[in-house]
Amino acid sequence: MRHLSKMSTVQEIESALTQLEPGDIHAVADWLLEYRETFWDVKMAADAHAGKLDPLIKKAKAGHRAGKARQHLSREIKHIDFDSS
Repeated sequence: MRHLSKMSTVQEIESALTQLEPGDIHAVADWLLEYRETFWDVKMAADAHAGKLDPLIKKAKAGHRAGKARQHLSREIKHIDFDSS
């Protein structure tokens, strides 16, 4: 991948991406996906540590105890004991 000058706006980055070879575009896309996943993980961990997810957890546990929980259709879900935490 050739090095590009420092870019500070989305428009500059978008313009630079249009100049890349297909293989380099795929490499950037792979990197960006990994970056977004890591960013999400860090944000979720910080929110959990700060207690921001507590209301959602409480609501989910209450719904489960009330029999409102249902299995998600797109993936297999193993049994989770919500009452143990």
